[in-house]
Amino acid sequence: MPRREIGCLMPLVALSCFCLGSWLVAEVAQKEIEQRVLGCSVQVAVLEGMAGALSEWRTAGSGTVFRTPKGVFILTAGHVIKNAKEEVDEHPQPEEEVSQPKKRTVFHDVTVILLKEKGGRVVSELRLYCRVIKFSPEEEEGGNDVAVLQPYDEEAREILRYGALPLPPDKAPYVGQPVYHCGSLFGELVNSVTFGVIASTGRVYRNKSFLQLSTPASPGSSGGGVFVVSEGRCYYAGMLTRGGGETINLAVPIRRLRETLAKWGMEFIFNEAQ
Repeated sequence: MPRREIGCLMPLVALSCFCLGSWLVAEVAQKEIEQRVLGCSVQVAVLEGMAGALSEWRTAGSGTVFRTPKGVFILTAGHVIKNAKEEVDEHPQPEEEVSQPKKRTVFHDVTVILLKEKGGRVVSELRLYCRVIKFSPEEEEGGNDVAVLQPYDEEAREILRYGALPLPPDKAPYVGQPVYHCGSLFGELVNSVTFGVIASTGRVYRNKSFLQLSTPASPGSSGGGVFVVSEGRCYYAGMLTRGGGETINLAVPIRRLRETLAKWGMEFIFNEAQ
């Protein structure tokens, strides 16, 4: 083939390679969204009343599953499960005389709800009962508004087949970066994926740093994951906790979550996530 014709074909080859690369990235991102966003997102509820179908919700929010060699864990917002907390009396020994009885904090079980869809409709519901492993109150109370749950069921690994991938420590969210959120909007619309951008990476509230998002959210979104796409992979970059409006929402950045887990000696949840 003459050199001139080869030269004319080079831009077409380059364009074809670019389009093919973009298609492959899109395909990877779609699979990642299905597994690393939808597949690892759950509804978190505190129930009251009789067990099973007769239980009534007291509060409902969202959570994100992390699979590690040490087990399956779920991160959610502290305020989502605070109604599961109860202060009980520490009963003193008979010979002790105490004017003010001591109190200790206990947590009732929290329920993680999974819905199965088939043919475009929900066909079944599965509930997993979880213990509260760690809890931090809201920022107003000096906490980080985060909680760690662990399912009782030893088969949770088979049931919760997908886990989130934390954003690596050498990567950081940036202003204008596309971002996904997955939550149980209004406590009813389970595993709803919304899309927006990071509007600010250093929004300060109660002397704590947050990500500000344009991603739509609503009551029930709290505790749900915030995900960014980097090199075709979906990474967990934070946890939605507060909403100032449908498209003005705040999320605890993964940096703060890492610090909180490290204080609890549970940094392996991010470091060993699979």
